[in-house]
Amino acid sequence: MRKFILLTIATLAVALPASATQVILNTAGDLHSKLTDKSVTSVVIRGTMDARDFKYIADNLDQLTSINLADVTIEAYSSSTPLIGDQLAYEAGVIPATSFFGKPLTSVTLPARLQAVGYAAFAGCKGLVSITLPPSLDSIGSYAFSGTGLTAITIPEQVTRVGKGAFSHCASLTTMSQANGIVGDFAFLGDTKLTSVTLGSGITAIGAGAFSGCSALTTVDLSQLTQLESIGDEAFVNTAITGINAAKSSRLATVGNYAFASTQVASAALGSSVNAIGEGAFYGDKKLTSFNTPASVTSVGDAAFASTGLSGTLTMGPEVTTVGDYAYYNVDGVTAITIPPMVSHIGTKAMAGMTGLTLIDARPATVPELGDSVWAGVDQPSVELDAPSPDYGTAEQWKEFKFYQTYVKGDVNGDALVNVSDVATVISNILGQNPSPFNSYAADCNGDGVINVTDVTAIVNLILTGTTTTVKKPGMVNTDDVVRIPNFSINPGETRTIDIDLNNEQGYAAMQCDLHLPAGLTIVEGSLQATRRSAPFTFMSRVQPGGALRIVGFNMGNVAFSGNEGAVLHLTVKADAELLNSATIEVDNVVLATSTGQAFYPGDTQALVSSTSGVDDMNVAGVKVYTRGGSLVIDASEACTAQLVAMNGTYVNLKVEAGHNEYEDFNTGFYIVRLQGKSYKVAIK
Repeated sequence: MRKFILLTIATLAVALPASATQVILNTAGDLHSKLTDKSVTSVVIRGTMDARDFKYIADNLDQLTSINLADVTIEAYSSSTPLIGDQLAYEAGVIPATSFFGKPLTSVTLPARLQAVGYAAFAGCKGLVSITLPPSLDSIGSYAFSGTGLTAITIPEQVTRVGKGAFSHCASLTTMSQANGIVGDFAFLGDTKLTSVTLGSGITAIGAGAFSGCSALTTVDLSQLTQLESIGDEAFVNTAITGINAAKSSRLATVGNYAFASTQVASAALGSSVNAIGEGAFYGDKKLTSFNTPASVTSVGDAAFASTGLSGTLTMGPEVTTVGDYAYYNVDGVTAITIPPMVSHIGTKAMAGMTGLTLIDARPATVPELGDSVWAGVDQPSVELDAPSPDYGTAEQWKEFKFYQTYVKGDVNGDALVNVSDVATVISNILGQNPSPFNSYAADCNGDGVINVTDVTAIVNLILTGTTTTVKKPGMVNTDDVVRIPNFSINPGETRTIDIDLNNEQGYAAMQCDLHLPAGLTIVEGSLQATRRSAPFTFMSRVQPGGALRIVGFNMGNVAFSGNEGAVLHLTVKADAELLNSATIEVDNVVLATSTGQAFYPGDTQALVSSTSGVDDMNVAGVKVYTRGGSLVIDASEACTAQLVAMNGTYVNLKVEAGHNEYEDFNTGFYIVRLQGKSYKVAIK
């Protein structure tokens, strides 16, 4: 009988299939002795476990496909030597890091009282297509389920943080929902089949790259996220989302770099608390045709709207102070820009490629500083620039526009408002305190050309009546047209009639300029005479307090000078013994006006008054001036400043160091170099 029983037991043991589920009643730390069959595929564990038991599973149970831990209590454990990685202490209620990493699991039941899933605990379990997270769970560690086969995940309400990459690269994941807390950095990165995302009102942050590369994701409802404080860098980059509505997110302060770049976003609404739009936030969003910048935004990041579909009028928020590099690069659908009053800096190529631009409404009283090539590709002479300060007409990169000075009468400080601050500013000016900014045109409310107490009264009346008047008039524009005196020679005791030439493309009906004559050269009184080009013109002159002779030419018919080059005025000069061998007449403060009153400002020029001739290398007083290979060369024994004067009278100052100096990038032609009181005539070929 005993033999039969033993035989029966042996038979049953042999017949027991290898896949049968083993049920283990464990005491923390004893699993290695309770579960000795390392080929087991299915196991139910009850009782208690700690990090030692999970380490045993990680190192030994490589064929495990099913594990049920519903009745397990995970206890804390600490060790004097690292058990997993460099970790010494392990919290209760937590599945330790990498416990089931890469296992062929298809079924997992988690402990009912589980509090957290550790780092990469189930990462790489490609056969795991579903899992229920217990309601006790409050944290999911980084990469906890990365690379699994999950198709859907519902994150319990008590979870306040989903760690970095927690569900990243889950190739089959199609739906997710999370009610509260933080969606971690890269939490769903590269989940290419994810189409349904449900975020609850308790979400406080969407981390960097949280949904990056979710190419099937077309809709994310942010409309109820009233607790949302931040959207991280690249949070939705390279998704297919078509719209953003975070208007109710009154705590949202930042939109991260490239957060919505390269998407199908056609509309975007952000909350009133957003103060910064990050670098490349909407970069490449071709379907985004309009965007209302929240009033709280103070900066537009680099490339924030580059290569988008923005069109029509571009209006930035009223509090914007800086516009980053490439911010609106290649936005060719925009036809008009309103630059708000507080903008102080516009970055490199921020508006480059705006080929459709026709109007700029610039409201800062002080001309904003510009980076390099801000308007590259824009046909500036055809674009109308409305601005409150005449300084726009002379500022680099602004002066090329068709400038009109626009201001609100009474808005003396340029803040787009007329109030008592403007009254105080005018009084400060009257008292000689030189307030800045100060728009003298806006201050002269009664138009009498004088700013005094009558203008204070006028502004007070504007405030009391609540009336405003916008004034627009042609502004000054720099031009390449030239007013100059050709170089000439004259000896002491001689008189000589010289010309003032105007070489112009634009037609002008009036001109003025200042002549600064060298010592020993005077103008013969009454010698100013019109030429054929200026026959209808009257010319008047008067010596200014600084000694310059100011000449004004105009005509009552308001017709333009005839032709486009040559003399418009003759005058006679006389030399005496004080005249140096090489002197100059400087022509500056030149203003040219069209028949409509628009002012143009040519550059300053110089005329050489000397008998210098020849095109030779020269050695004089330790100085050698010559040309070589298209470069100008100056060898000097000591540091000084030289002037290079072109034949049309324009000039540049050159810094000369002691020793050998070479200067390049000059047009070919003849030049005069003035150095240490001497003149050298050279040819650059």
